[in-house]
Amino acid sequence: MTVFGYLLWNRGLYGARRIVMAMRYAAISAVAVLALTGCGSAQTSAPAASLETASQSGAVASADTCPANSPVRGILKSELDGNDGVLGHVYNRTGATVWVWSERKSNASPCRLEPGAGASFASRMDHRPPKGTDWDAFASWRPRVNEAEPNTSYWILVTPSPDAASGGIAIGLKDPDVLQPVVRSTYRTAQGSACQRDDVMIRTDRLDENKEYRLKGSSQGDVLVKRYDDNAAIAKEWTGTDKSSDWARIDLYVDGFGSC
Repeated sequence: MTVFGYLLWNRGLYGARRIVMAMRYAAISAVAVLALTGCGSAQTSAPAASLETASQSGAVASADTCPANSPVRGILKSELDGNDGVLGHVYNRTGATVWVWSERKSNASPCRLEPGAGASFASRMDHRPPKGTDWDAFASWRPRVNEAEPNTSYWILVTPSPDAASGGIAIGLKDPDVLQPVVRSTYRTAQGSACQRDDVMIRTDRLDENKEYRLKGSSQGDVLVKRYDDNAAIAKEWTGTDKSSDWARIDLYVDGFGSC
């Protein structure tokens, strides 16, 4: 082989080696890209868990904390456009977490109320003649006292569990067009079940301002009711309307549950 031939052969061999090395680098790079892609897929974040908790029956119930203080908001805020109504807090003094349910069918999930905490509520009293469809807007647990009840009372349900079959206390507040407000309580589940052996509703006397009354029964639980003086400034802060100046300010203290 001539010197010139050797140089050509050596140059060709060097070029071939470069081609082989380039191919090996490309293959390694491709594997690396695939590996990175696979890692990214494996580490894709799952959607953030919603703030919900499963009930004992497997149903899902909202675990949102019940809001407190003014202005009223959340599931215990009802219609506010009226000259008569009620506003206040429902407090948990049971020593354990409880769940509070709205009387409105559209708010099907309860909010959570920790020991010692309070949840604000407000609702007008509507004294117009009731229509046959008025009941359609309410949850199945809301007691049907009489045909006028859809418009003239406001109800809250408190249960020791988010399970809809858990027995709790239905508390009804009524601020009539004349006379003083009254508060009633009875056993109910969120599914609407009553206590068949003790389907009795207990009630306060007519509540004057700055008076209190304890509702206590074997199935109806233990609730201390306190009425304060009417206060137009506080009521407007609570509801955002001047129409609430004469609304009854009532706080409810749930001290225990009944049994059936």
